[in-house]
Amino acid sequence: MAFHIPVTVRDQLKRVPGLRPLVVFFRRARDHRAFAARRLSPMVAIDLTNACNLACAKCARVSVKRPRGFLDAALFSKILEDIRESGETTEIALGGAGEPTLHSQLVDFVKMARAVPNVGVIGFASNMVKMTPDLSERLLAAGLTRLKASLDADDPETYRRLYGGDAYATVVEHLSSFCEINKRMGEPCTITIKVTLYTDDCAVAERLKKAWAGRVQNVRASVLHNWAGSIDVERRGTRTTACKVLRHQIQICWDGQITLCCFDSYGREFNMGNAADVNLVDYWRRDPGLLRVRRLHKAGDFSTLPVCAACNEDEYYDVHLED
Repeated sequence: MAFHIPVTVRDQLKRVPGLRPLVVFFRRARDHRAFAARRLSPMVAIDLTNACNLACAKCARVSVKRPRGFLDAALFSKILEDIRESGETTEIALGGAGEPTLHSQLVDFVKMARAVPNVGVIGFASNMVKMTPDLSERLLAAGLTRLKASLDADDPETYRRLYGGDAYATVVEHLSSFCEINKRMGEPCTITIKVTLYTDDCAVAERLKKAWAGRVQNVRASVLHNWAGSIDVERRGTRTTACKVLRHQIQICWDGQITLCCFDSYGREFNMGNAADVNLVDYWRRDPGLLRVRRLHKAGDFSTLPVCAACNEDEYYDVHLED
């Protein structure tokens, strides 16, 4: 029978002089063992497209000019087969540098992913502009289990300024209908409202929490990210420690190019090969370039990794606003 230390006691133990370094050491040892045992990353992020129907102030795609395109179904099938053969329970995130609902085969892709026995969570982030009730119902029936709805404002004027469009009423309507359909179907999908804070004021996140209480499972806030230095924000990267993303996920762009991480999905400074030609297990376990970057991160040496050094991922955090 497992013994669980009460949270209050655990918090007190953390304050004991000399104990915290031991706790950190054993936690890292545990995480390293779990990482070493895996054949594939806990998450595979597959960017269905880098096209979008908005021009958000927080987004690097506005400043980073790259050809627009959409993921091919044959490539998606190949990626799924790599995941199936790995035998690892893996989450699939259908997104990265664009808006997933613009892909005409989104529902089919969710169905295909759900048919793979070792695929766990299937989800994506969306601006909700195209998330009609019909699309919502078809996605939920296909097996979608996680939705992150991007909403940084709770009034039309602020929304227009931050998103570059007049879709606030549409987004609210579509998110409301998704919540209703999800509840009617037994809540198979976890719904999170993802709030990007343009200042240190969390007031908008608190208001959204109250407005959507009982309909969404989470409201989470994060600081404004610089997307590996692709956009200029006040919080600049000062990385001194290894990035956890390197041990958590593989990021694949719509044309199959594997980038180092999701934060490099816009600038694509790291070309780590193409998923059409590379087995994902081989990449995750043995790719020389990826292993080199991991070693440099572990050593705290970012002198030859300017993109990593400029990234403020270490200041990127989610704040779960408790009920």
